[in-house]
Amino acid sequence: MTKHAAVFLIASFLSSCTVMGQGKARNDGFFVHNAVLADPDYLSELGVRPENVAALDRSEMGLFAHRLSSGQGTVVAHRFYSPGGALTVDDEVFEKLTIWFKNSGPDPGAIAIDDSVVVVHTKGSSAWPHAACSGTIERGQINITQKGSALQVVVTGNIVHSGNRHPARCTQDNINVSFTASERPLSSLTPWLGTAGDHPYEESYPR
Repeated sequence: MTKHAAVFLIASFLSSCTVMGQGKARNDGFFVHNAVLADPDYLSELGVRPENVAALDRSEMGLFAHRLSSGQGTVVAHRFYSPGGALTVDDEVFEKLTIWFKNSGPDPGAIAIDDSVVVVHTKGSSAWPHAACSGTIERGQINITQKGSALQVVVTGNIVHSGNRHPARCTQDNINVSFTASERPLSSLTPWLGTAGDHPYEESYPR
């Protein structure tokens, strides 16, 4: 093999790794009025299944708890994606945080996470979303600052794990997440942001 051929093969390999890894990190923050969690009890319903059933069933997973639909309230959400290393396959990571304010849109300031708010969190491998760790956020606080037409959001609190296929692997106890959210209409959402996809990868990878 000539030197030029070897260089070409290495460059082609690196390029293919970038494509598989979806290229760039993503931080998507948004809020939607007149929107709700499609199933606010989804994680708790997953959590009561026998462990042997949960381990085998891939038709339901915590990732789907972040799906939205129209209804009373406002949803504020964050979607994060890391493509991982260029030379490693299937090390992409996603994180989703979805906040449903059951009443009207949130006012700027410090908001305690109580019965008027539902906060759902999921983090895991984009390539293995069924094994991700999910839970609700409790005993925490949401701080909102108005930035023009956008919102600066900081969420802190304890993670109460629920509905996980491998609960022993879910060891993160709390979160401290900061993001900027811009208003979007519900009709503009994609599976990555909050609609149901035809395949879990449509919801664990940004498209």
